[in-house]
This record gives sequence, C-alpha cells and structure tokens, in this order.
Amino acid sequence: MIPEGAFRILVTGFGPFNGFKVNPSWLAVHDTILTADSLSRVDEHDKAVPLGRLIHVTTLEVPTEYEYVLNTVPGFHARPPVLPLDNFVTSPHDGYDFILHVGVAPPGPLRVERLGHKSGYTKKDASGELAPIN
Repeated sequence: MIPEGAFRILVTGFGPFNGFKVNPSWLAVHDTILTADSLSRVDEHDKAVPLGRLIHVTTLEVPTEYEYVLNTVPGFHARPPVLPLDNFVTSPHDGYDFILHVGVAPPGPLRVERLGHKSGYTKKDASGELAPIN
C-alpha cells in the first residue's frame, strides 16, 4: 500500500541475460525505501521510524528482451500506469512522480545514461532475438 502523500518513484532493473541468473541492475534497485529528510536506506529489519515526507519506491524487474521492453515500458509512463499483469505491484492511479530505469555498464563509476538508443543494436537479447527494425 502506498502511504498517503508519499512521493512515488518507480525504479526498474533488468532481468537475467547472457548466463547471469540475476542482472546487477536488478540487484541495485531491489527493496529500497527512502525518506526525504535522510535519504538513508531502510530495510525490513530497521527499527527506526522514517521522518519527513515518505518516498515510496516501487521496484520492477524488466526482462532483458527487446520486444518486451518496446511493448511494455512505455506503459509505465502512462497515467494511470500500465504495468505487466504478472507482477503484484499496485500503481498510483495518477502515475509516478519519478521513474528511473537502471541498466548495466562496463566497470567504473556510477553514471547517468545520457542517450537511449532505439535502433542499431547488433547483440541478441536474453531470448536470443535481435532488436526489431524500427
């Protein structure tokens, strides 16, 4: 249940790929709760009560498949959001306040992707398919 007045964030990480059973992008976003005052991570074992405006973070794993991403991810940005039927996430009717899609990059510092590509991929996805021609 989403707390009343909470800032609602959807964070996605990708699912398995290339022999990895768990994608590092999914591990990076899984099970996160924040508060606006401290922005500290709070897990289910923490006894402290979060102060300030709650930030409700919903995480969603997205399969590393071109067709799935193209057919599903645009719905996350709709109002109300359209999420996959196979998850048990309750989405806010008026949409998320912020959406962050987390991916994987070569080793190095954490960085924000400045450009997303919709074409030109030459590598197969997790299901062995090439990107569709747009």
